[in-house]
Amino acid sequence: MLKSLLIGRIPVAQMTGPIKRGLLWQQRDRLFSRWKERYFILTRDYLNCFKRATGSASEKISDMGQFIFKR
Repeated sequence: MLKSLLIGRIPVAQMTGPIKRGLLWQQRDRLFSRWKERYFILTRDYLNCFKRATGSASEKISDMGQFIFKR
């Protein structure tokens, strides 16, 4: 028997929007402890990671504000 996972009171199979979204800090190098700010969106089907845009602000504004999709 297959059980549907519940987040709160909404079955995951019925969710269409993001499950979680928010800022996380990723440690880049252990020796120098460089931390990078990343914005993540977790949905039922995928996990997207965005990084803060650099350069001209007018060219780098997206739906995520100052964050662009990280490839």
